[in-house]
Amino acid sequence: EYDIISAGVKLKDSVEVLNLAAKAAIAGLTDTKTAAKVGLSVINAYGMSFDNLKDVYDTLFMTVKLGVTTFGELAQYIGMVLPVAKSAGVSFTDLSAAIATLTKAGIRTPQAIEYLRGALTALTSPTEQAEKQMEALGITWKGLIPTIKEITKYANDPNIMRNLVPDVQARVAVLALANNFQQLNDTVAEFQNRTGVMPAAYEK
Repeated sequence: EYDIISAGVKLKDSVEVLNLAAKAAIAGLTDTKTAAKVGLSVINAYGMSFDNLKDVYDTLFMTVKLGVTTFGELAQYIGMVLPVAKSAGVSFTDLSAAIATLTKAGIRTPQAIEYLRGALTALTSPTEQAEKQMEALGITWKGLIPTIKEITKYANDPNIMRNLVPDVQARVAVLALANNFQQLNDTVAEFQNRTGVMPAAYEK
């Protein structure tokens, strides 16, 4: 059994956490252990308080609603990108909007998350060659959405893109986000309406 106390949950919060996780599990067709683990991994990765757990679940279910993924898949794979996203200063909602956009563009959830992790690393800690290309184009890391917006101008130039993001998988994610930038932007905006998405999925 997943021990929520060892995940940092105080005893007084544990009943509420388990209650929310149980609802998320039913809504997401998974088990309470899986639901608790993913919710708390986001909370811990971003250093949030447990009061944010409801919003974390709403965000995850909004990702399911707007993307082509499942709660179970997100629960299984999202952990691999969380530390990189947090250190890059990418909010959980922007990260989730990017995952929704990538899966909608036809990239399967595990690959979308793995490639996105590579993209964040490539753009925030560029290779020497990539850094020179970024400088030449006047691109600096300003957060995920603004940086992708800058890159959209060059998305149709394979040579520039190769220099900018040398890693093939990371480049797939950057190009998918740049080529679907309007959708990414719209998705980010739609995440503003995420409150209550998990309870609504639970009620179905």
